[in-house]
Amino acid sequence: MWRHVQEFGLQKKYSEDPEFALQLRMLPALAFVPKDDVISSYSVLIESNYYKENEEILEQFLDYFENTWLGKLDRRRRRKQPKIEIEMWNCFLRIEQDIATTNNSVEGWHNCFTSILSGKHPSIWHFIEALKKEESINRLKIEQYICGIDPQKKKNTEIGLRELKKFALIIMIYKSRTSNLYFEQKFSSNCHATNCFRSIDGIPDPADYGSCSL
Repeated sequence: MWRHVQEFGLQKKYSEDPEFALQLRMLPALAFVPKDDVISSYSVLIESNYYKENEEILEQFLDYFENTWLGKLDRRRRRKQPKIEIEMWNCFLRIEQDIATTNNSVEGWHNCFTSILSGKHPSIWHFIEALKKEESINRLKIEQYICGIDPQKKKNTEIGLRELKKFALIIMIYKSRTSNLYFEQKFSSNCHATNCFRSIDGIPDPADYGSCSL
């Protein structure tokens, strides 16, 4: 989404106008609203005074947002099929049930393996050695599991657990909200600027909201 903020010429206003940035961050905050409440929450948002007053500035961005993530309204006021189904990018249930995303697991392994390679363009022999080293590490972990020992967790895992606690707090805020707009404001005001946009071009990853401090 951040790419489209730039594409539609909103980056300067986003960087210089805190209120504009806050209001725009409410859109990716919809990923943390229950799936069945996403459309109604979006409707409340775009009917707010701020969005009405800035309708012309936001028109292109909202067209993109609806086409991609929600589905545009047709002549009968029914939403068309979005490019990406809400079920694919909504995070509420995954966080509530503490379900890890495939994206996180794959990316975590990829980062680890890249560190073993120690370079972007290794030779075939270096690559084979890295595979052997990765196999040895996994064999050791398997032996530890067999012996009833949990392999030592890295700091990243501990950080991940802290972030999960933050997301659990997000769920509590939503359930005790006075309105959907209040929740989006609360979430957006505590979310680091570009992280709110960075990962939703694809399936959104809750880890990319890790700078939230509610």
